[in-house]
Amino acid sequence: MEWTRICGNSAAILALILLGAWFFCGLVALAAGNAESKVNVEQYIRNSVMSKVCKNWIPTRTAKAVPIKIKCKIHKNGTVSDVQICNAGKTPTGEKRAIDAVLRSAPFDKLAAGSPEFIEVDVQLVTTNALQLTVPQAIQHYGPPAREILSEECKCAGVSYPPKRLTMIGLKQEKKLLLFAGNDQMKFIHSYPLVSYSGILGPKLKQGDLQIPEGVYRITGFQSFNMLALCVNYPNELDRRNSVADRRTNPGGDILIHGGSHSTGCLVVSDDDMEQLFVAVHDVGCNSTELIIAPCDLINCKPSIDLTTQPKWVPGLYKAIEARMQGYPSPK
Repeated sequence: MEWTRICGNSAAILALILLGAWFFCGLVALAAGNAESKVNVEQYIRNSVMSKVCKNWIPTRTAKAVPIKIKCKIHKNGTVSDVQICNAGKTPTGEKRAIDAVLRSAPFDKLAAGSPEFIEVDVQLVTTNALQLTVPQAIQHYGPPAREILSEECKCAGVSYPPKRLTMIGLKQEKKLLLFAGNDQMKFIHSYPLVSYSGILGPKLKQGDLQIPEGVYRITGFQSFNMLALCVNYPNELDRRNSVADRRTNPGGDILIHGGSHSTGCLVVSDDDMEQLFVAVHDVGCNSTELIIAPCDLINCKPSIDLTTQPKWVPGLYKAIEARMQGYPSPK
């Protein structure tokens, strides 16, 4: 009797031990499965999602690097849905481009067999405060979206893209940079606001006067490491002659058309607008691009400037600029 009870208890104890061992092994296996699943998802996100998104990410240049977080759902077949910004409002252009990068990257690789119907993915992207791109890299990066906009604007003006010639006219008093394009007859394409302005009306005379030059110039090259920029050939031959006549020894230099938010004598447009100008000049060529910088729209108004305070050659310069502006249609 005692032995039977003991054996019965032993059997029950053994059964409990086996059941516990089976449950423990199940937990270990489940944990291992979850860990493996987590690793697989992380690898999928890293290798199949982020690698594609980063290739399509066109970072916006900002004063400092700003993180952009996107949530989306990736379905078993690799399609994407419910793409949304989590930290909206910081960089509207960057946020739009971040969403475009995700959408252009889809469809992604299919999820592994046994995966749920979809997984929720966080995509982390960052704007940049220094592009660190070569000019070919910048063109490859910013060319496609810029050309899409430029082609449409040229088409509306009745001009094929890329055109044979470009002319940019900077109007200091109106704080605008006008873009004209064409083959024989030049057509107005777009007006870009100057987002930053330094100095007053009147030509640039010396290094450090913060003046935006006035005259007829050429584009001599491109910069793309810190920001997108077009190099202007100030001082040109006329500027140098006037400097010698005035006995000025340092007329200054390093004048650019660039993106950003701060001017020290340069023509400054938004970073988005600069991408279009950079690509347009690249596609047309520096030798086929002219830059006219005027104190104002000399065809339709007079500059708000006291010419008696300016060098004696300034009225003649303004007449020459006005003559060069003839034939360009006024924007509506």
